[in-house]
Amino acid sequence: EITFAMLSQISEYGRYGLVALWTNNLSNGKMEFAASRIHSEGERELHNPATLIGENYSVQIKNNGKPGYWKITDNKSELFKIGIKQLRGLPLYLHKTLIGVLLVGTTKAADFDLSGLPENLGSHLATELHRKKLEQDLDHIFNVAPDIIAITDFCGNFKKLNPAASTILGYSMEDLLSTPFSEFLHPQQKENPEELSQLRESGNSYYVEERYLTKEG
Repeated sequence: EITFAMLSQISEYGRYGLVALWTNNLSNGKMEFAASRIHSEGERELHNPATLIGENYSVQIKNNGKPGYWKITDNKSELFKIGIKQLRGLPLYLHKTLIGVLLVGTTKAADFDLSGLPENLGSHLATELHRKKLEQDLDHIFNVAPDIIAITDFCGNFKKLNPAASTILGYSMEDLLSTPFSEFLHPQQKENPEELSQLRESGNSYYVEERYLTKEG
């Protein structure tokens, strides 16, 4: 995944013990955990990333709108338990809108800063978070839409269908994806195959209504 690969590069570049991304959900105003890369002596499975990676720190960055710095001294905190001694936060903006927050932690006691990171890193991360959010939103629409949404190829096959297609037509998803969609067309819809073929081969966008038979006819 692109996001995790970017975090891994940041982690290796600075030998940081922790690199984490939080996304600003613009619809409800909450900070949501996106991804993390942990490289420390206390590395372990993340059972509760919101607690471990520090949701409260990302919220502080969001509210202040500027970089933050913390020394981790509470030996009961999850960050302290995995060896993180200092934490810095960087707000990620895209077109003046806060898209997310980057948190970077170190296991070293000496002060550190993020000046060595590329200047355009923040915009790159913000762009990737925005792209990922749009992808998730589109997937959600695709999966919950009550009408049929389909992606087809130029050979007349379904490449991807939303769950509504199987529900409405009555066929299993396996049947729909393994059979040319012309087999499901209403008989009257098959009367002018040349016209539809010409539209597809024109290279232009077009609008056409198609009728399909359900499994029950």
